Amino acid sequence: MYLRTYASGLGQPAAKQYKPPFDKGGLPVGGSDGHHLLTILGGPSAYQPYILHNMAVTGAKPPNDFFRIVTSVASQVPKPLQHLFRTSGKTLVAGTIDRWMRRIYMIQAPGLRDATRLEYALHEGVHLYADPVVPAAGACPRVCVGTFQKIYGTGFGEGATQAITEAIMDAQGIAKYYRARPYEIYTRPMRKLMAIFDVDVFARAYFFGATAAFTAAMEYRWGPGWMQVAGQTNIGKPDKAVAEIDKLEAAHFKRLHQRGPKGDFPMPPRYSNVA
Repeated sequence: MYLRTYASGLGQPAAKQYKPPFDKGGLPVGGSDGHHLLTILGGPSAYQPYILHNMAVTGAKPPNDFFRIVTSVASQVPKPLQHLFRTSGKTLVAGTIDRWMRRIYMIQAPGLRDATRLEYALHEGVHLYADPVVPAAGACPRVCVGTFQKIYGTGFGEGATQAITEAIMDAQGIAKYYRARPYEIYTRPMRKLMAIFDVDVFARAYFFGATAAFTAAMEYRWGPGWMQVAGQTNIGKPDKAVAEIDKLEAAHFKRLHQRGPKGDFPMPPRYSNVA
């Protein structure tokens, strides 16, 4: 099905002929397409080893009806999750996950009946496999936000989720949906940030909760300036966030030129053991 086997650890999955079940992010998907979402999420991409690792965690397998399109949030979504549904601009596209029950809830997209767009569904699927993929009893509230988003804020979390979604689609030749891009305000700075830092450090922070090492990497390169990037992203100021990244990168390369590779910010003591 969508799972592949490992030789050890996070080794590369065995090579197999692969063709995604959909080729356009704007195609409609309904409740019967949950298995197709899992196929794409577990398919070829830079994040495949991390997602497959989380898919194999005991208790991570979702129920057969995990992907649900709802027409009434009030009657079809568990009450603790209802407040999470928000409109995105004027599109009325919304969705959320129930991490405890391993389910995705989405309202139908405009112009569709009992369906949403593939790209929106994949976004929620990435959320579903973010750390903690299987919450520990007492360690996560009923509305269990991913560790990455909880540590760095909504903008960082949603932007990273959408950037990962797009990376998976790009790797499999799935075209992005050309309309209604509700996460673009957060995704722009996160794409730039993710192009700078090591994929493994970033992916382990998002999928395994290793946020200390990712914070250490940002602090080592940018000092406390990374918090300005996060702050501007979280309040929906992508131009300022991108400008801050450019400024921090210019300062980083200036230090390297002036002092050599050892002239960067010192490794914060509290993160030195995990960086």
